[in-house]
Amino acid sequence: MKVAIALYLLGILIGIYAIWNNLPALFDINFKDPTIGFARFLMLIIPIGVGLFLIYMGIVNIKELVEKEKKKGT
Repeated sequence: MKVAIALYLLGILIGIYAIWNNLPALFDINFKDPTIGFARFLMLIIPIGVGLFLIYMGIVNIKELVEKEKKKGT
């Protein structure tokens, strides 16, 4: 169980890193050329979405593991 929680925490940290590095650049997109602006938007929004997914799944899975361990212990 400790290894699984450590891996989920690593996933959460990777998700935070992905959001931390791509979110500021998302607000600095210049749409003078709409094609390049849209391409940059997609290039930045995909890692942010994946980061949010990693954070969400890590939290949900850690919560389920802890609840399962509590039920197993009683």
